Amino acid sequence: MSSKALDRSSPLVVGVCMAAGLLGPACAQESAEGPGGVSRRQVTLEPRVVVSQGYTSNLKLSSASPDAALVTTLAPGLSLQARGLELNGNLDYSLNGNYYMKSPEPDRVYHRLSSQLRWAPTDGSMFVQAAATISQQNLSALGPRSVDPNLPNPNSTQVANLSVMPGLRLRLGDAAILESQVNLTLNRAKDTNLGDSSGYAAGAVLRPSRSGTLMGWQVMADLQSSQPRVGRRVASDRLIGMLTYRPNPDWEASVNFGSDANNFTSEHKERKAAYGFQLGWRPSPRTTASLGADHRSYGSTHALSFEHRLARLSLRISDIQQIAPPGVQGGLGTRTNYDLLFQMLASLEPDAGKRRELVLATLKASGLSPDAVSAPGFLSSAVSLSRSRQVGLLWQGLRTTVSVSMAHSRNQRLGAVSLPGDDFGLGDRITQQGGVLALSHRLTPMSSLSLGYTDQRTHTEQASVNSTHLRTLSAALSVRLPQSRTLSFSVRRAEMESPLQPYVENAVTGTLQQLF
Repeated sequence: MSSKALDRSSPLVVGVCMAAGLLGPACAQESAEGPGGVSRRQVTLEPRVVVSQGYTSNLKLSSASPDAALVTTLAPGLSLQARGLELNGNLDYSLNGNYYMKSPEPDRVYHRLSSQLRWAPTDGSMFVQAAATISQQNLSALGPRSVDPNLPNPNSTQVANLSVMPGLRLRLGDAAILESQVNLTLNRAKDTNLGDSSGYAAGAVLRPSRSGTLMGWQVMADLQSSQPRVGRRVASDRLIGMLTYRPNPDWEASVNFGSDANNFTSEHKERKAAYGFQLGWRPSPRTTASLGADHRSYGSTHALSFEHRLARLSLRISDIQQIAPPGVQGGLGTRTNYDLLFQMLASLEPDAGKRRELVLATLKASGLSPDAVSAPGFLSSAVSLSRSRQVGLLWQGLRTTVSVSMAHSRNQRLGAVSLPGDDFGLGDRITQQGGVLALSHRLTPMSSLSLGYTDQRTHTEQASVNSTHLRTLSAALSVRLPQSRTLSFSVRRAEMESPLQPYVENAVTGTLQQLF
């Protein structure tokens, strides 16, 4: 890795070291007991090594000069979980080395990280939470794409994200409670300024100390700022009052009114009226629904969600329109297959540790990489109005699992484009849509067979490059071996339709994972 890449990732390395330092003292033992022998903290550390050998018919993802090659991947990693009364966190990291044989393509190394940490005293007076991720993202929505992060795609780069959010809760006598928080963010992309930004978001809420009453009120103030590495700073602030009506525990309705100011579409902030409403419905722990909409100076925003689960079926639907600051646009942001499925199974398995095991088992059986971004977006230095619609369905039978996820995103540029190569320089609107279908069947208690299909489409207003289409079909056989080993074999066919760089690729891969 170049020195430039190391310098650009240094804030994230600091974040990882902070998490390791906080969790480190607990790693010497599995659990610590508090007064009376009650377990106060549990720590699980699971090192692993993954070795894979694959063959691809088109390493360079090009129809003009396909390059058949052998791809060897060595990926040591670890998974760390901490559960306690005050400190909770998880970290999953892997260092991936790709070695290309029978090809002039240089070898490469990339990182993958997903980590979260939260500290909160038992009295609930404050909290501090941090998150750090490293993932692969597309530079352009119009360039070549691949579902395999181990292929050397010139349109893909490594993106690091770090956020730290402290919060405070103050009781103002017996009448009201004041809650405040500040979220500091830092985004860095390797070898490009596209998507590089730093920013903050601060907010405060004043509400009555007594909750669950028929009528309620809140006063909210927030401000946000995002500074791209190249380009102008965008900022907004808002002051809102809210009235809430709750006729019974299942229903809640509220209206809000106030003003907001921003410079998304102008050089200076313009203050205008802002208003909206929210509805919430929770008839049972298995079913939740919510709807909210707000009128802002740059356009309308809304958030709709519905979630329902049965004994073996889980359904999740969402439709969100909001501001997307400079950084990853479109798709599902930096969310990997693991992140998406982890959220889908939240109601099915509330316990985070058990849910993680369920997610990894489902992905492994489905032949999907936990590290791959579920619906990749693209990098931009502009601010946009983003609308994202998602549907996720998971059915678990006795031996068969079927998962379906679909996503549709539309980004409308609001600010100016500051860097050449930005997709918003080709048009003000970019639309992406995609879907993933995975079916797995457990052949024996130790083996499973899976089929997967992914479909990703991109549309722009540019006449010469108005759309791209990637389709991928895969099959995998996974066998659990003694001594915490897993052996899998997979085959894949990918077809990319694009005016710029179409390609067809066939691949076969064998993978061995060893847990310690």
